This record gives sequence, C-alpha cells and structure tokens, in this order.
Amino acid sequence: MEEKEKVKYRRIDHHFLSRHTILGFVLLLLGSYLLSQTVGLGFELLFRGIIPHYAEQNLVGYGIAFAGPVTMALFWLWFRPEFSGVMRTDGLVRTLALSAWMIPYWAISVAPALLSGGAVFHMVGAQAIGTSLMAGFWEEAAFRGVALSFFMRQWRDEKHILPSLLLSSAAFGLMHGFNALLGANIVMTIIQVVSTTGIGILLGAIFLRGGNLWPLILIHFANDVLALASTDAATENGIITGRATAEDYLGIAICLALAALGFWLVRPSKRAQILALWRSKWNLPQPDNQPETDAQ
Repeated sequence: MEEKEKVKYRRIDHHFLSRHTILGFVLLLLGSYLLSQTVGLGFELLFRGIIPHYAEQNLVGYGIAFAGPVTMALFWLWFRPEFSGVMRTDGLVRTLALSAWMIPYWAISVAPALLSGGAVFHMVGAQAIGTSLMAGFWEEAAFRGVALSFFMRQWRDEKHILPSLLLSSAAFGLMHGFNALLGANIVMTIIQVVSTTGIGILLGAIFLRGGNLWPLILIHFANDVLALASTDAATENGIITGRATAEDYLGIAICLALAALGFWLVRPSKRAQILALWRSKWNLPQPDNQPETDAQ
C-alpha cells in the first residue's frame, strides 16, 4: 500500500523547464496553441455530428473554448503534486471582487455612444458568442493560467513579479498582431496590440492577487461580447476591418490607464502577499536567495 501511494503521488522532475524559464514559457504557449487546435477540432467534429445544422452555420470558436479547461487540466496533471491549480474554489471570491475594476472600463467604453444619443449595442450572432467564448476560455488559460503561473513557479521572489506580469501580458498583446494576417486593418491591429497588452496587465495583476482563473474567463468573455456588440468595424470573428477613429485612439489611453491600475495592484506593498499566495500554490523548496520570512 505504501509503495502504491508513492507511485501515485510521485513528483515529475522538470529539469529542462526549471533551467530554461523563457524557453519553457515559449514552449508552453506553443503547446497550448497546438493543443487548442487539436482539442478544438475534435469538439468541432463532435458538434457537427450531434447538433443539427451546426456545420451549415460555419461556426468556429466553440470547440476551442473547451480547450481552455483541458489545457489547465493537463498543466495541473503535468506539474502535480507540486501545483495545486487555479480553477478550484480557493481565491474565487477574492478574484471576483478584484475583477470589479473592469466595470468602469466598460462604462467608459459605451459612454461616447450614450452621450451622442446613438445606438450603444447591436445584436450579436452565434459566431460572435463562439469567438468570445474561445477568447475567454483559451486565452485566459494560455496567458494567465499557464504562462503567468509558470513564471510564478520559476521566479519565486518579489523582484520578478513585475517581469512575470509584463512578459505574459506582452505575449498576450502581440498574439493579437496575427489578426493582420487574417485581413485586419494594419493600424487597427497595432491599436489592438497596445490595447490588449494594457488590458492583459490588469487581468494578470488581478490573477496574481486572487489566484483563481474563473472570474477572468468570465470578464474576458463579457468584454469581448461587449466589444463586438458595440462596434460595426469588426467581423463576428473579432477581425477589425474598419479604419481607426478618434474613439480608437482614446481607447489606447484608457487601456494604458488600465495597465497603470494593474501596476498599482501589484505595488511593492502587495508583493509579499502575492508571493505568499503563489508559494502556497507551488509546493516547491524555497530558493536559496529568498528566505522564508520574506513571504510573511
């Protein structure tokens, strides 16, 4: 019985990932992407077989949305028992409360239309919902659940909290640059990269402080639905084909303000608390240059 217990909870040695943080970060993101495409294709084929007229509507995104939880489950299994996970109930209320910082951003986003007396929203179709679900589940799993969690495994000291946040958020923003290859307006793509980097910094800061991924999936999904419902410049796949307007440039300033808010959430006075939270999630030996008392 004792031998079975040892085998069941045997720790996997991750020598390569432990020694190569940046390369490991890139490989984990690449693996998350390939997994999303594989799992997404499997679910899409399943949906086409069991949902009437699903194939005729040419929907995408719903299958890839399921790749988010699958990615996190595999990440947890690969690093167990040293990783306790980020999709349980612990930290759920705390992360949800911190996520309320997104509400003023949403209010400001629709304010111009409200003040001008124009229509604020239009109906979104099933494709827009699928696109938003895909973004909420997979992007949060990849860039916060996997990438940022991995950085907190590798860099277990206060001075690396900010670099971890910046690198994962920059990767999140740059990922949107590929929209230009899908027909998006070049200027709008650049604006989107800058804006999503700013939003990513806030979402990453909330994740670092709260430690639970579910609220971020929810607000990311809601944010994308709101964005698609309040613009005519983007397709339901999220590709922005319209030209940049004054409101778009204002949006950059707003998203930079969100980034500033994210930096404030991980200010030096909060970093010991953040470090203690993530040490509790990663059951690892203390680094030689980081005494236990630093997390107190």
